[in-house]
Amino acid sequence: YRNQVIAIPQLAPWLLFAGVKLTEGLFHLRPRALKRLFWGSDRRVRRILRSSLAVGVRVVLAEVAQFLFATEFSPRGALDRIPGAPERRSRPTRRPSPSKRQEPVVAAGVNAAIQAG
Repeated sequence: YRNQVIAIPQLAPWLLFAGVKLTEGLFHLRPRALKRLFWGSDRRVRRILRSSLAVGVRVVLAEVAQFLFATEFSPRGALDRIPGAPERRSRPTRRPSPSKRQEPVVAAGVNAAIQAG
């Protein structure tokens, strides 16, 4: 799905980035997760969850900074192909020759019934 989304000409890179971050935020900040984060039954688990949330916030801030200050974009249509994608080659269609075709393997009793019938 990624290449189809990236290939949409009306979708600005910042909108794609914002959409992905919004989706991630909605997943991690669900009401049940927030309730467990602050009012969970185990103090140790709450502490681990808060620590994990703090790491996640730092990661998101680093991703935003990287997007704003370190991401370089190519002009639309500048790439003939997507980097890392396999080359497209036209392959001739191959059909097995009749002489090399093998008969399906059938159980002995069924094979005898077919030959007798």
